[in-house]
Amino acid sequence: MKKSTLVAAAVLAAAGSAASADVYSFSFAVPNPITNTVSSFSIDTTGASGRARAFYVTGDWTAAGGDPWSNEFRVRLDGVTDVLGPLERIHGGVNNGSPFTFTDPTNTTWVNNVTNPVGYGYNTMLANAASSDLGGMFTLGLRQSFAGSQASLANAQIHFLTDVIAPVAFDSAASGLSMPARPTSLTTTTTGAGGGYTYDAMSFTPLVSGAHHLAMHISPPFDGYLLVYQGAFDPNAPLVNLIGIDDIGGLGDPNSADMFLGLTAGQEYTLVATTFSAGSALRVSGLFTIAGPVPAPGAVALAGLAALGGLSRRRRN
Repeated sequence: MKKSTLVAAAVLAAAGSAASADVYSFSFAVPNPITNTVSSFSIDTTGASGRARAFYVTGDWTAAGGDPWSNEFRVRLDGVTDVLGPLERIHGGVNNGSPFTFTDPTNTTWVNNVTNPVGYGYNTMLANAASSDLGGMFTLGLRQSFAGSQASLANAQIHFLTDVIAPVAFDSAASGLSMPARPTSLTTTTTGAGGGYTYDAMSFTPLVSGAHHLAMHISPPFDGYLLVYQGAFDPNAPLVNLIGIDDIGGLGDPNSADMFLGLTAGQEYTLVATTFSAGSALRVSGLFTIAGPVPAPGAVALAGLAALGGLSRRRRN
């Protein structure tokens, strides 16, 4: 096993109201073809800090033998990805045996784990627990999806995302807000008996363009929906500005909902937590988390943080 190398890190902080935020990248060597038996690699995150909210793996993927449809691999972080949900996270690829490269997730829209372009790793949300804190050793396990197949991963890196802003509590019942219909996709809605769908919302503005991880950690467990809007959210027109919807996140239903989206600096976005079923007494509660890239040191003055709205705030409609 090869000790990983810290490639890059940047830090953002603002007057105690924005959390430390970093994207940490670590290189690791994969000397042998990956099979359906787990290969483990040590990731030494000494020098990094913060609670990792999500991760993804990048590199050049090549089918090395066996089934030519060896187009995905499965990843796990022992003691981290198996805290609340399934042990492994799937990294998907093209539906053939051609080589391809995993890169940063750059989705502009997301529909309930359906979106899976080449080079994208999904369900890579991490538990809201101390096991996700950087600064120590992690064990990364990789295996090929199909028995009898072999694949290679060159130029491999693992990337951890930490909080861009401090986690924000939500409670759809305590908010006193309700929408008459809930989106079921980016273009369709549903209605149900019981007085609509309770929700809570938060708006924020990224300070830098790039892939962000948007999530809600649900506590106590309840079947909730995460909606993301580019711009404002109107509960009476819930499809307007909608760019992301997720029901089952990387920690498993009903513990979470999450997605990676490529966001634009200076553009306002709105996160909405709502319920799967209608009913004025139903509630979903927990924490909104936003993790992702930050400006290079000195690129944005602290005064600019407030001007760009880098702090969270509640939206009341």
